[in-house]
Amino acid sequence: MTSPAMPSGDASRRSPSGAQPQPGKLRKLLFSRLGRGTLAGIYAQFIQLAIQLISVPVLTSHWGLAGYGAWVLLFTVPQMLAMADLGLTAAGANAMTAAAAQGHYERAARIHTSLRWTSLLMALTVGSVIGLYVLWLRPHTLDFAQPFTHGRAWVTVLAMLGYTVLAMQNAVTGAGFRAADAFATWQTVYDTCLLTETLAALTVAAVGYGPEEVALTYLGCRVLFSGLLGLFLRRLAPWSAQAGWQLDGAEIKRLLKPALAAFMLPAAQAITLQGSVMAIGAMAGPAAVPAFSTLRTISRTALQFTYRFNFASMPRYTVHHATGNEAGKSMLVMANLAVAVFLLLPAAPVLFVLGKPIIALWTHGVVHPSSSLLALMLAAMVLNGLWVPMSNLICAINEHARFTYFYLFCSLLSVALGAWAVRRDGVEGMGMAMVAQEIVMAAWIWRMAIKQDMIRWSMIQPALHKAIARLRSKGAKQA
Repeated sequence: MTSPAMPSGDASRRSPSGAQPQPGKLRKLLFSRLGRGTLAGIYAQFIQLAIQLISVPVLTSHWGLAGYGAWVLLFTVPQMLAMADLGLTAAGANAMTAAAAQGHYERAARIHTSLRWTSLLMALTVGSVIGLYVLWLRPHTLDFAQPFTHGRAWVTVLAMLGYTVLAMQNAVTGAGFRAADAFATWQTVYDTCLLTETLAALTVAAVGYGPEEVALTYLGCRVLFSGLLGLFLRRLAPWSAQAGWQLDGAEIKRLLKPALAAFMLPAAQAITLQGSVMAIGAMAGPAAVPAFSTLRTISRTALQFTYRFNFASMPRYTVHHATGNEAGKSMLVMANLAVAVFLLLPAAPVLFVLGKPIIALWTHGVVHPSSSLLALMLAAMVLNGLWVPMSNLICAINEHARFTYFYLFCSLLSVALGAWAVRRDGVEGMGMAMVAQEIVMAAWIWRMAIKQDMIRWSMIQPALHKAIARLRSKGAKQA
């Protein structure tokens, strides 16, 4: 989701002219790489949705609202560690995919091994700094969680730091699967492992244990799954192990510029997602966090379903760019925009009507978000869908420096303004700040996409004519 002797990706199956196959029947579409990737992504989203639906009621019922809020806050600390590779994995995944598509397997292997080393070394370094800060320099930082962890919040933090180090290695494994043209396989296997470890952790919570035991359960499961995923990659793509334990400094140096730009993306996302939660917790207390986090989960779940096609199309976009297939690139841009528009616009009013009942049922009546906060989060959801698909395709060809620095600035400003607004308007203040950020980013990405000729009238006009012709044809048949 191929042995070194056979090309990985589309190289062995592409026609000499580079032309794409004509649209066929639904079966043909579903079993194409893009179709399989989309279906695997939908499966993954159902897994993540199931995890959220199960986790919140289990943890709130056994730990209480404040205990669950403390767990969410503790979970944000190690998640910041995911930024430690400074974007090298994201940039390296694109470079590996392009190298494999062009048949350069030795280079793809060198990149893969180099990513493993740099990810591990940087994660251990940053993880050690975080551990020293919360355990030695500022131990009172964890006082808010001590009542819920029997005074052992440090165990929870250390376990989650170890879990995140392994998760970063899994990201490198996932990059190898993508380069081996096995995106769908990776998505399916990884999220099945994620579901398994979550069910194990929730079982531990359900029988009466606290956050520290749950965190240790997550860590133990991830150790096992990391080894299995690594072995699976070696069997699927033997070329991934050709470089042995070699750390290629030249490859890392070539990746530094796009990696630094890629680093800004998870940094901005972490600030937007985790930073907003931490700001609400600091300004309004842990009990105010669940109303925001549950609504954010619902809105982002709708977004993630929408973006499954987008995520599956990113490796295809990388291959089309590497092989000079401009027609394929244009098709993917238009398809991604169409999917986002036709799924998110109907989803918003439906979620506005059903959002609060869903949360009441989900949390057993413990969490009660306001209608105004719900409206703000749904507005942010729709606005997010107007720019993220295009930005992800830009990332797929390592051109993300065009927007990620600006995104980081917007995220910092949004959380800062949101924290100030929470004092004045409550949790709704953070919702207003998020809507403002999405408006600014949508304007920036669309301006950039038009300027870079990703979107042009010559692409939109035929698609509109085709859609109108189909509508007229259906109308004529009904008449």
